[in-house]
Amino acid sequence: MLGQIASLPGGGKRVVGGGYGGAAGEYTVSEVAKHDTKDDLWVVIKGKVYDLTEYADEHPGGVAAITKHAGGDATAGFFGPQHPSRVHDMVDEYKIGVIVDEGKAA
Repeated sequence: MLGQIASLPGGGKRVVGGGYGGAAGEYTVSEVAKHDTKDDLWVVIKGKVYDLTEYADEHPGGVAAITKHAGGDATAGFFGPQHPSRVHDMVDEYKIGVIVDEGKAA
């Protein structure tokens, strides 16, 4: 299933939600690990996969803070005291899927 096109501040567009890029949005830990740079930034938060590439430059804590867990599990950092509750609501627009066991994602 393809994701929906969402407008970004400044007029850009990106695909969000709907599990783009994999078998219905299912990814292994090793697949997520390939997306570990500022220009290709995926993280896992509580077993869900988020593509934060377009958000990296907007992160109030700076690019270094958000890339610290690029390609890995960012659960502990995401639920840290530095994040207001509204962050928990907005992150879903960047969700692209869920983590599955190695060998299960197509």
